[in-house]
Amino acid sequence: MANKYDVIIVGGGILGCAVAYHLCRQSNLKVALIEKGLVGMQTTSLAASIVVRGRSSRPQTDLVLETHRSLEALQSTLGRSLDFRPIGSLHIAQSEASAQSFARLADRLREIGDEPRELTVDQAKQMVPWLALDDAELIVYNPVDGFIDPYRFANGYLQAAKAHGGLDVHQSTEVLELQTQGQQIVGVDTDKGRLEADQVVVAAGPWANHLLRPLGSAAAMAPVRSHYWITGPGDLYSAKTPVVTLPDANAYVRPEGGGLLFGLRSRINKWAHPGDLPKTLQGFSFDDDSQGWQSLAETVGPLLKLCPSLGAAEIRYYNSGPSGYTPDGKHVIGAAPNLHGVYLAAGCCGSGITISGGVGRVVSQLVLGQSPTIDITSFSPDRFGPFDPYDQAFIERCAQSRFLKGAD
Repeated sequence: MANKYDVIIVGGGILGCAVAYHLCRQSNLKVALIEKGLVGMQTTSLAASIVVRGRSSRPQTDLVLETHRSLEALQSTLGRSLDFRPIGSLHIAQSEASAQSFARLADRLREIGDEPRELTVDQAKQMVPWLALDDAELIVYNPVDGFIDPYRFANGYLQAAKAHGGLDVHQSTEVLELQTQGQQIVGVDTDKGRLEADQVVVAAGPWANHLLRPLGSAAAMAPVRSHYWITGPGDLYSAKTPVVTLPDANAYVRPEGGGLLFGLRSRINKWAHPGDLPKTLQGFSFDDDSQGWQSLAETVGPLLKLCPSLGAAEIRYYNSGPSGYTPDGKHVIGAAPNLHGVYLAAGCCGSGITISGGVGRVVSQLVLGQSPTIDITSFSPDRFGPFDPYDQAFIERCAQSRFLKGAD
């Protein structure tokens, strides 16, 4: 295989594929994407894949807007749909704090040209037949949100990148080490030989610190459990029901296969030590609760009050996997600390699909020496100062941020 490139991307999840797409679209550089398994088959394939435009800050919102633009461009390049489902999103606040957060969210949506609407409880119940709700502080509906198949989306990025030219994809190839001369990156060692490049993008998800830490660098994140359940079909579960976010129940719900897909957050979140992650997530579990029954019993109570039909629903699937969470719940995008020519696309915080287009664009701009078109100051990799990503106290800070996700 060729062994000299302008840029090497480590990781074939959705962020790595998005970076490859934007690099190939904007330049004539020779790019290699290296994936130790198959593209899109690790954490990306486990994603709930909700694409919601309203985020807790304008920079995060801008990342999602770029994902929408990227999706349109991908479909134009490929000449086919990637089946984004624009079912809308319904944000239900039952507390004053959540209402204030959603009011700010609605303002941000109007700033970008969306037209969010405030609904009454009766209107919300007509839109969502399974919803049992007597009152609410605020209900906001945005019709342009939805969800997408994560594997198809990742491969759409990759296929469009190939269509633009300049990309070699090395699947079933493990990167063993990043190679440097002093602090300058010069390439990577893989289990199939060395590849040379003076710019490397690390988009290796929760495995990123395996490569960075030996060089005195790190991505400020830890592998924290993200998970969701999927029910069997039910008469109340229409495929046209919007995505529903319920912060006061620590839950989100969307339609899936005639049933409901729902995710829950708990105050104490499971995490894995980065050094203990296996090469593949097949069969991986954070604890003995590999089917999620204990976690479901501990956290589903508030959601059951709003969706009582869940009590009689058949739970058919449980998906669990590690997401890279940071101490402040914001992403890690930019130049790697203490290294030259290395860029990080990390810290998805459970939103990798949603932010993929924005991350792909700004990282490619950094590689090309351009000023990012999105303000990524708040995502700076060095914003926490010195830390050890393998330190338990640091990991626990990252795990706690999952519970606080979405707070302004």
